[in-house]
Amino acid sequence: MSSSFPGRLGFARLSSTPSGGATAEARNADRVVRNLALPPRGQHSSYPIDPWARKRAAGGAFGEIASQIGNWKVSTDIGCDFIFLDGVTHAYKVLRTARTEGAGDEMIARYLEVDLVRIQAQAHASLTGLRACCGTTRRPGDQTLLAAAEQRFRTYRAEAMTENYANYNWFGRPTATEPCAIIDSFIVGRATFGSTPDALPIWKTPT
Repeated sequence: MSSSFPGRLGFARLSSTPSGGATAEARNADRVVRNLALPPRGQHSSYPIDPWARKRAAGGAFGEIASQIGNWKVSTDIGCDFIFLDGVTHAYKVLRTARTEGAGDEMIARYLEVDLVRIQAQAHASLTGLRACCGTTRRPGDQTLLAAAEQRFRTYRAEAMTENYANYNWFGRPTATEPCAIIDSFIVGRATFGSTPDALPIWKTPT
């Protein structure tokens, strides 16, 4: 099992969906969720996160299949199961189905168990998980996920951010950088600004 997902893009137009009747876009989004996001339910909890089982310090800038662990074909872009997490949580906000919420909750739970530094997680996958945590509230007034995102954002700043606010492609591996995680960090920085001072340098225009 490997992971790929269109993220928020396929659901962006649904925010203005009229209340009466499903539009073609809504039906298409529901089909994507049913065919791509829902089939792996029950498997995310077994996503391999043992640092000693993963091939760290391996793979180039574009990633490659490193090995198979159980049902998973794991990539050198460690953590890529969480790249589509933000898309799943956004889909729930639009579609409001219990099964979509359950898929997102399962992925978030596993994501929060990952030691990003020890496993040398890919920055883009990790920050996409943070984007999902910033935008998800389990109950009104519950800030648990936002607090977890803030802590992981501080870890990102310490272990995977360059001096000029770009990123290293993996935690603890000062090698390649890539633009996706830079944009992710901007989004997470805006989402956490006001609750943690670590967010400020990500998006504030230098003076």
